[in-house]
Amino acid sequence: MLKLSTYKANEIDDSLWIDFNAFTNKLNSTNKGLEIFKEEMIEFARIRENFSFFFITQDDQIIAVIHLRKWDPNELMITIDSELKSCSEELIELIKDLVKNYDKEFYDLVGITSNDIEKDYFIKVGAKLINANEAYVLKKEKINLAEIENICDSKSYLKKDLDLLFYDTVEDVVPDEHLKAWLELSHTIADEISLEYSNEPAVKLSLDYIKKSHLKKKKKNISLYNYMLFSKDGKVVAKSMVIITKSEIPNIVQHATGVAKEYRNKGIALWLKAKMIKKLYNDFPTMSKIITSTSSRNVGMNKINKKLGYEYSHSENDYRIKIGEL
Repeated sequence: MLKLSTYKANEIDDSLWIDFNAFTNKLNSTNKGLEIFKEEMIEFARIRENFSFFFITQDDQIIAVIHLRKWDPNELMITIDSELKSCSEELIELIKDLVKNYDKEFYDLVGITSNDIEKDYFIKVGAKLINANEAYVLKKEKINLAEIENICDSKSYLKKDLDLLFYDTVEDVVPDEHLKAWLELSHTIADEISLEYSNEPAVKLSLDYIKKSHLKKKKKNISLYNYMLFSKDGKVVAKSMVIITKSEIPNIVQHATGVAKEYRNKGIALWLKAKMIKKLYNDFPTMSKIITSTSSRNVGMNKINKKLGYEYSHSENDYRIKIGEL
């Protein structure tokens, strides 16, 4: 029989910390010390809203650890860490009760599946496949700085007709007009991606939501690095964004790069991503890798990633289901 236990980070006792650390080391083929692991997990929980650890045990042994966290408005994201390859009916029922009792404000359960049990769970509950992605990793030692510099220099002529601005949302105050322009371009690109690569309309975020989200991240020392490329009349024509959780470096996530349709096929996306890699390399000496993902059908962006030195890591599928349908 399976047992579900819920703990805040400060509620976990010494014995459970030992078991949790051993479970995670075995799962990830690592040998992380207990004290370092505790520090990382406590900080991991601190920067996430209303965060708890959900342990699934069998005969007093941890067989799965579940995380739930807010994603976009009204969306609850789930991750399931386990060596198990499939999800039993008993485990599915435990997860259903957990999700339905978590918080009434959420309507959709979403997941970016990176292992067998997550994929099996979403398939068995009848979730909709939204998008199939390919994940890439750029290891610091694989960054070819000479090639990155060449790419940056090769497009320097763009600055004659376009203005490049950079914002760090922890250090800088982003003007509302720039946020509005960034959001408009983001929505346009999201709609195009949904039509071409996804099975569901894009989620639209309000300016107020973005500003509140940035403020929350700033309080938790989470930076959004943004390169924004403007036409001379003040229109954002391209952007590239990276999420940097300072306490979780050495891993950095390249989140989104997009170019307005009329400015494509000029190498702008490659240029912006190269400039971002160069800045991350210089700003974060302890960085070990940059992680990114894109639709498996986005041939152009996959080529860009490979040209920049990213190596294929694994496949990811985005799933969604109404919580009321579980």
